[in-house]
Amino acid sequence: MPHILARLGVFLLVLLASASAWAVPRMSLIAGTPCDACHINNQGAGMRTEIGWGTGAFTGMAMYEDVGLEAVTNIESNFYLEGLVGAGIDLRLQAARLGQPGLETNGDVQLPGRVVIPMQIQPYLAIVPTDWLTLYGTYNLDAKVLRGGDDVEGICDTHYDGSSCFEAMAKIQVDPALPTLRAGQLQPYIGVRHDDHTMWIRRDASQVAPIIAPNYADLGADLSYQPVYWFRADAGGYVANNLSDALEGEGTAAEDRSVVGSNALAYSGRVQFLPQFSDQGVTSWLGASVLGAGSFMMQNYFVGVGKKDLVAVMLEGSLSNRGEDADHSTLNLMGMASWQLFEWLIVEGRYERATTSKQGDEFLTQAGVVGVQYFPLPYIELRPEYRVTFVENQYSLGQFTMQLHLFY
Repeated sequence: MPHILARLGVFLLVLLASASAWAVPRMSLIAGTPCDACHINNQGAGMRTEIGWGTGAFTGMAMYEDVGLEAVTNIESNFYLEGLVGAGIDLRLQAARLGQPGLETNGDVQLPGRVVIPMQIQPYLAIVPTDWLTLYGTYNLDAKVLRGGDDVEGICDTHYDGSSCFEAMAKIQVDPALPTLRAGQLQPYIGVRHDDHTMWIRRDASQVAPIIAPNYADLGADLSYQPVYWFRADAGGYVANNLSDALEGEGTAAEDRSVVGSNALAYSGRVQFLPQFSDQGVTSWLGASVLGAGSFMMQNYFVGVGKKDLVAVMLEGSLSNRGEDADHSTLNLMGMASWQLFEWLIVEGRYERATTSKQGDEFLTQAGVVGVQYFPLPYIELRPEYRVTFVENQYSLGQFTMQLHLFY
């Protein structure tokens, strides 16, 4: 127990010395609103509601009318035909070094080459035929498909096992006092949904592949219920095809899938307490989630505190076990904080520690990120960052990266 407390103390000290929080969680904390106030999807991410779109439409160091594009400023909504149809898109490019450093014959360190990665090309569509029904769909054009080649198997081929090239759901809420039902191809409720796929909170330190793949989604249905403003519960069931692919490997035969079998059922649940301290301008979360199927289980625990329009701090921990003997386990920790200098300029940072125990072997990865989110104009975001990754007994790498995010 003492060494566990010592590690926790070190983790908290590192957190306090660092900074970061990513767009969706940060904005929820400093605004004091749930993710589904700004996104069609209850879980956050994806297409924006009119509130979310309106927030982006007025976030920029300059407005479009200042650069002679007043017509863009005059756009009133991302919904059309009297609110029947909505549309949106996210485009992300990142310049970074991929891979690990190597040694040349003369002993010099050879850094991996810098490349431009199409991280996300994702349009959204929503149809709202009635007040209680929303039909929502999105397609994510994977970088693997975009590059092409003989190994690409159609427009739904993905880089990571377990990724889904699309989400499609019906969202039903007959009355605000009743639970909301989602049904279709969707991502279960897992901790906090972040927009940075490089985070280690859902990854395995023993391998390149993540535990939960970016854009993971499976066929299923779930319910969300928020009877009072300070409490929310989510629960659902899913056919774990993509989850099985992520854990077993897409090429694994059905009879060899020992962790999560093909067509196995997965379950998820999440509870959140959302106390607000309006007089002090402080909002907060405290919650936990579980995702399980077969002999796999992942638990996430998270807490966050935000000061309105100023700072946000979050902690999240993730534990997972798989296999009948639970001989493959992970424990990942992440601390993030952000400081909003202006609505269009946020300083941020993140520290992560990922540990894996696999059949008696131990693996450790630590990572840190510092940078800014800068919005020169509405719908345009630049993220210059400095990233450090330390993989125990293998390598360490520090590098500057740049991300361009275009959204609507």
